[in-house]
Amino acid sequence: MTAAITDIKQTIKERTVELSMEEYVELLRDLAMWAEDEANIIEYQPEFNTEEE
Repeated sequence: MTAAITDIKQTIKERTVELSMEEYVELLRDLAMWAEDEANIIEYQPEFNTEEE
C-alpha cells in the first residue's frame, strides 16, 4: 500500500506543478472529498454471503 500512495503523491505533484496555490488547495479538497465518498461506498456495501447454507 505504501508504494501505491507514494506513486499517487508523486503523480499529483507532477500534474499540479503549474497550479496556483488556490487551485492546488481546491484540488486537494476535492480529492479528499472524493476519497472519503469512495471509502464510504465501499465500506457500507452489503456483504453477500456466496456460500451455500
